[in-house]
Amino acid sequence: MDANNKDKNLFAERGFAYSLNACQKSCVQKHIYKLCQCCDVGFPCIEDALQRSTGIMAREDNIIPICNTTVFKTIKCIADIEEDFTDNKLDCTKNCPPACEETSFSMTVSSAHWPTRDYRQTLLSQHGLDQNVTQPLEAAERSFLKLEIYFDSLNVGKVISQPAFTWNKLLSDIGGQLGLLLGFSILTAVEILELVVMDLGLGIGLRPLLRR
Repeated sequence: MDANNKDKNLFAERGFAYSLNACQKSCVQKHIYKLCQCCDVGFPCIEDALQRSTGIMAREDNIIPICNTTVFKTIKCIADIEEDFTDNKLDCTKNCPPACEETSFSMTVSSAHWPTRDYRQTLLSQHGLDQNVTQPLEAAERSFLKLEIYFDSLNVGKVISQPAFTWNKLLSDIGGQLGLLLGFSILTAVEILELVVMDLGLGIGLRPLLRR
């Protein structure tokens, strides 16, 4: 799948690569624009991409209005489309194949009180607060935050999808089956021919005896 396919991925106008989620959101937004004549703020609203991919031009100055969620008709229109998407009636799943390459990160959050009792005085001294703070621990906990972001693991997993049945395997199986059937056919013909010859030979050998 082309990462810059702007018909399936409206986010491509903003430099984002193709992903299954981006394609499905773009699909829902295009249906909302077609049927409700507006943009839902919960999905990408890039006017040029929407008008090009749907072939429907905006009514005024190429600006697509944001859906007014205070109007019952608009709310119902959006709700019906989202329900159709949930029931897989929009073909968004069919038209949005998985990305050929995709990077994802699992996020975990852990927290603890910081700074520790042994470190708080050093921290306050570094920022010139030790002379003016009457409650150093509480002040440090309210005034400072330590954030560390790191990879949980440096392992790399690679998933390769391959067709379960290729043309080479199909032709090989067909050739094997034909060879097997042809082999049985030849063996059967030889057996029948051998039986006929034996019957004829036996008949010729017994004919003089029968005449006596």
